[in-house]
Amino acid sequence: KTQLERLNIQDYASDSPIDIANYLNSFFATIADRILDTKGNEQRKTHTIEPNYIPQIPRLIFQETNEIEVGNIIDTLKSKTSTGDDEISSKLVKQCKHEIITPLTTIINKSLLQGTFPSGLKLAKIYPKYKTGATDEATSYRPIS
Repeated sequence: KTQLERLNIQDYASDSPIDIANYLNSFFATIADRILDTKGNEQRKTHTIEPNYIPQIPRLIFQETNEIEVGNIIDTLKSKTSTGDDEISSKLVKQCKHEIITPLTTIINKSLLQGTFPSGLKLAKIYPKYKTGATDEATSYRPIS
């Protein structure tokens, strides 16, 4: 992870972690729109689907998992103390594997069956990764989750 000491925010050098985080959030969230704006309308291509053409899209079918498969996946996790949105580390998951494997397998199977997934699994922590250039410019970083 990169620890930013200072960042230029609209011609002002800020060392406030909150201001830096908010600015980078806005910068990363709008980068696609800025790229499209700089390309111009002539670069954009639109594709249309013929009204009579209905593509054959294969159905996505999930098979239920089982405790053996879930246990094998847990075993392959790297033992790290870092956590995600749930504040649970992979090290802790591995340590209590036998206690959580049955309810975890049930939750996974119900999520697949119902097509409903916990909101926390749809989130990611984004970190600025330095690419190249001036370390105090947002354009010198890319978002990493």
